[in-house]
Amino acid sequence: NISDWIFVPSDCNVTDKAEQSAVSLDETFHSMMVTLGDNRLVIRVSNDSRVKHKTGDPLLRLLFSVDYEFTKNEKASFLIQGKKSLSLFPDKMIRPGKIGMTDYYVHLPGEYEIFLPINGTVHEEEPIGRIKLNSGGSYTVFILQKASWNIRTTHILTTVDVNEVHRLWQIPQAIVIAAGEVMFSVTGLDFSYSQAPSSLKSLVQALWLLTNAVGNFLIILLNFLKFERVSYEFLMYAALMALSMGIFVVIAVSYEYVEYDEKS
Repeated sequence: NISDWIFVPSDCNVTDKAEQSAVSLDETFHSMMVTLGDNRLVIRVSNDSRVKHKTGDPLLRLLFSVDYEFTKNEKASFLIQGKKSLSLFPDKMIRPGKIGMTDYYVHLPGEYEIFLPINGTVHEEEPIGRIKLNSGGSYTVFILQKASWNIRTTHILTTVDVNEVHRLWQIPQAIVIAAGEVMFSVTGLDFSYSQAPSSLKSLVQALWLLTNAVGNFLIILLNFLKFERVSYEFLMYAALMALSMGIFVVIAVSYEYVEYDEKS
């Protein structure tokens, strides 16, 4: 799909409109920046992501329009400084001049200050802005600095929501799941062995273990389904679990145990 965008300026010295086309694919996001450069509209478009980092640490990228000319010095960069770490932006990017975008970079959660470059090795003493990054979030920071307009400002946009539940809360869940798996597996094997005839004990136990394989196969098939929200997928698994529990209860209530005489 191709989207055509037309931007018409108003209440400013720029009179020429700007047009931009963007090719959009399924499950693809784009970032678009519209700003002023040399008294004309400048548009920048790049691919974007809505995926959390595998470590759970926040992601950060910069979209900027500043007076500094990055093409004059290959080592020039923004300085992102926190209490425990600092980083330089851009690290991997084609030199954009005064207007451009960086890639996403992983940072530790915390508060940071953003400093503009003076040259390839020195940065301004006063930060242009301060940002706070939380675990699991993905952020885009817009930087606008124009001395002729007397503007120095930053704006942060959260593109992926932060983690609202701490990762350590997964530990109790893992303990409960592991305990339930052990209890069900051991008692299930004991049940299938004690209730099967002597000539079919191995077969019945094999069929019991086969249920695990069937369950794993169903999970693989269900993973091909697409859900608008992850919570819907969890609700589906919860409903299937409730259904299987109901069937298990009905079978257990109506089941009559069989006692086999052991022959020496």
